Amino acid sequence: MLPAPDTLLPIAEVSKSYGIQGEIIISFRESVDLENDRPVFLLFEGLPVPFFITGIQRKGNRKAVMKLEGIDTLEDAEEITGKAVLIRPEDYGLEDEEDEESLVGFTLYDGKGRRIGIIDRIHDFSGNICLETEGSDILIPFHEDLLISISAENREIILNISEGLLP
Repeated sequence: MLPAPDTLLPIAEVSKSYGIQGEIIISFRESVDLENDRPVFLLFEGLPVPFFITGIQRKGNRKAVMKLEGIDTLEDAEEITGKAVLIRPEDYGLEDEEDEESLVGFTLYDGKGRRIGIIDRIHDFSGNICLETEGSDILIPFHEDLLISISAENREIILNISEGLLP
């Protein structure tokens, strides 16, 4: 049985095709050592489709060249460009991590009620957590002193954001 899409953890994105035999370059969001015996998932029409890794070669900390079973041509690779690479957290011992990552997908508002956007990345700079919203390069500090309210039910978070930080 396939996992529900909302139970999967996005850890990378397919950046581009690489070569003519279906290889792809992925850019990591999270530092995870992928393993050949566990599938990664790509969403097609909102449904997770499992792919097994047949080869992976790291290119620094944030990128890798990867070959997936069933992606055998340049055209196949180009079709999945831009898709998120997802994993089941339990496959990598990440299911017990109850941290700021659970905020991904929450809508962020400032203290004046203005909608900032949907949180799509969490950055941890040596314990200094920053939030990034979809389509934005702005990093918003996240600290308990700045937190006004959070609603897991409504998937909303309200932060006291300093003037001048937002456009």
